[in-house]
Amino acid sequence: MAYADRFFDLSNALSDLSIGSRPPIFKVQKLRSPPKPTQIEVAKAGVAFALDALIALGDRPEDAARHLLARYPNIKRLAGPKSQRMGSWEKTILEWRKSLSAPNRRKNLLAAERFSAGRDLIKCLIKEGRKEDLRARAYGWAKHADLTGVFVAPTDTL
Repeated sequence: MAYADRFFDLSNALSDLSIGSRPPIFKVQKLRSPPKPTQIEVAKAGVAFALDALIALGDRPEDAARHLLARYPNIKRLAGPKSQRMGSWEKTILEWRKSLSAPNRRKNLLAAERFSAGRDLIKCLIKEGRKEDLRARAYGWAKHADLTGVFVAPTDTL
């Protein structure tokens, strides 16, 4: 397309705009938020693993979420702005678990792999009857996520 044709198209679009029509060239582009850094997504996978482990050990999902948040409060810093405003922390971290459990909703490949490996570990440790080892690993991953929340997550949250 020649430059003159582009100016002709722009002229037509301006003419349409002056009569109230909204030509596509002047439509505002919808802004998408950039993806979270991998380190934060992997930390979220650690929280999801810890939830899965505690649930496998017999806790109710909401109780497990409440327990992790009470023990490791900086996990909240991993949440996005929408979750920060709403303040439903248990629901937020349960949603991380749900997202990582659904293959078509995974946002970060490394985080998905870590969560999947965690699920395999849960099955193995439960099968071997090593429940206390599983609980310790769950707390270890949650603690790592808590520290990530302190050192990596934006400080303008909460």
